[in-house]
Amino acid sequence: MTIQEYTNIHINEIANERGWACNREGCPSDCRSACTTSPSRDKVDCRPNCKKSCLYTCKEAFRAAFCPRMRDYYRYISELQSHITKDMQNTTFDDVKFAVDKVREEFGYAESTVRGIQSCISVIYSFAEAHEGIYNIMKYTSCKGCEKDILSILASGRSKKAIQQELQEQRSKYRHKTKSLTIEQLEKLAQILWHSIEDDGRYCAIALMLYTGARPAEVRAIKWKDVVPFLDHPDHWILNLYKIADKHGTPQQRMKTPNAYRRIPLHCELMVLLRKRRDFVLKQCLGKDISEFPICCLGYDFQTPCRDYQVSQLTDKVFSSLKLNNEDMFVYMLDAEIEKLSGQPSCADKDQHLTLYVLRRAFWTWMESLTQLTDYEKRYVTGHDMKIGSHSVHTQYNDENRLWDICQKIDTCILGKDLHKESLMIEPIPNTPIQIENRGLIRIHLTQDMLVKGGTLQCFATTEEAGELLTLVSLSALRKYGRIVPQAEVLPTPVKNEIPVGVNCEYENLLAHEKASKKFRSPKSESTDIVSVSDAKSAGKDTPDN
Repeated sequence: MTIQEYTNIHINEIANERGWACNREGCPSDCRSACTTSPSRDKVDCRPNCKKSCLYTCKEAFRAAFCPRMRDYYRYISELQSHITKDMQNTTFDDVKFAVDKVREEFGYAESTVRGIQSCISVIYSFAEAHEGIYNIMKYTSCKGCEKDILSILASGRSKKAIQQELQEQRSKYRHKTKSLTIEQLEKLAQILWHSIEDDGRYCAIALMLYTGARPAEVRAIKWKDVVPFLDHPDHWILNLYKIADKHGTPQQRMKTPNAYRRIPLHCELMVLLRKRRDFVLKQCLGKDISEFPICCLGYDFQTPCRDYQVSQLTDKVFSSLKLNNEDMFVYMLDAEIEKLSGQPSCADKDQHLTLYVLRRAFWTWMESLTQLTDYEKRYVTGHDMKIGSHSVHTQYNDENRLWDICQKIDTCILGKDLHKESLMIEPIPNTPIQIENRGLIRIHLTQDMLVKGGTLQCFATTEEAGELLTLVSLSALRKYGRIVPQAEVLPTPVKNEIPVGVNCEYENLLAHEKASKKFRSPKSESTDIVSVSDAKSAGKDTPDN
C-alpha cells in the first residue's frame, strides 16, 4: 500500500486522533468540536443560529472541504506520490528526501511549506507505526530541543555545502555524544544476540552487520551454503559475498561495485551465534538440506528472506533495551547525513535505514580502533575502493593466507566478554561463603546428599546498574526430596556522588578487553541436577529454601 492509498483510507482517523476541526465559516466552536469528535454521525446538535449546511459537515465526504489541514495533507501526499514508487513499508528516508526535494523544485515551495510537508509525512508515519506496526522512517528526524527537522534542512534547496554546514552546526551541539555504541551497549547487544538468536532469523541479520559490516542487501542474500571453512583452519569460517537481494528478496548477481565481491573471515563470536542458529534450524527442519535456505529470515519461516524494514523494526526494539533514546538516534541520523554529503567512503549508504547504519557504524568503529588491520585490509572487508594509482589490489586479498591474517586481527577485538568464559560450576560447602566476580552464568550443583539433609542456600548479587535482573532457575529439582522455592528481596541501590562524564567508546573497549582471551572456548555441558543463576551482575537477593 502506497502512502497515498494509506492516507486516503485513514485520514479521517488521523484527523479525529489529532483533533482537527472543520473550521466552516459561521460555525460555532462547540459545533466544530462536535464535528471533529463525531465523524460517523449524519447530524450534530448545533446552536439555533448555526447554518443548516453545517449539520452535514461531519460526513466524511464533506469533511475535507471544511478542514484546511486535511486539504493541505491531501495535496502534499498526492504531489509526493508521483516521486515515490515503493509501498509504504519499503519506502526509505532517502526516498522521502528525494520526493520532497522534487516537489519543492516543481512547485517553488518556500522553506516554511517544506516544513509543513515534513510534518505531514511524520504524522502519517507515526499513525501507521502505532496502528499498523509499520516502521517509522521519520521517527528520529528531530528531537526535543533541536531547531530544525533534518528533512527540512536537506530539502531546503540550498547548496550542498550550506546544508552540510548547517548539519555540522546541529551536530556540534551534541559533541558529547559518541559516534558509535559504547562498550557497555556492545556487551549487552552481544548477550541479547546470544539469548535470542534461535527466536528469530532477523537476529542473524543484526549479528552479521555488527560483526562483518556487510550491507543490508548483502546480508539478506546470504544462504547457509555461503559460509565455508578455511582450508587450513577448518574450525574457522569464511563468508562469501557475491550477490545482493532486492526489496522483494530476489537474489541479484550484480553487486554495488566490483570491490563488493569479497570473502570475509568470521569473528569467533559470530561463528558461535551462527552455529547455534544453524543447529536450531536443522532440528526444526528434521535434518533437511538447509544449504539453500537464507540465514536471515523472518521468525521461523526458514525459506523466506526478511526485508530491510523488518530487520529495522527488530533492531529498533533492541536499541530501546540498550537505552538508546530519541536524542541518541537523532545524532546518529545527523552523522549519517553528514557522511553521505561528504562523498568519502563510509558506512552510510543510500536507502539504508538508520538502525542498520548504527550497526555498521559500530563495526566500523571497533575495526578502526582495535583490530590493528591495515588500511587496505579495512577497505577489503568493507568492500571499498582498493586502488594503488590506477591498479586495483582487491584480488590479492582473496588469498586465504591474507584472510587468515585478517581473521586473527579481527578476533582480538571482543564484543561479548561472557561468550568467552566457561560456565562456572560450583558445589556449595555448608557454612562456607563463596565469592564470585564478573560472571555472566553460574551453575550451582546441589548433590543428592545436600537435598536429603536440607538447608538454606543464600545468593547475594550486586549490579553495576539499577534495574538489571537476577534469574534463578531450577533445571531439574528432584521431586522425591521436595522442590526448591526461591525467595527474593531487592535492596536499595547505593547512591554515588559522582559527576557524570562522557564515555570514550574506543578507549573503554581497549581497557575492558586488553587482557581478554583470544581463543573462544565453548561452554561445557553440565549435569541437569543444578540450579542456574543467569546474569550474576544483578540487583536483588535470592534465598531459595529446600
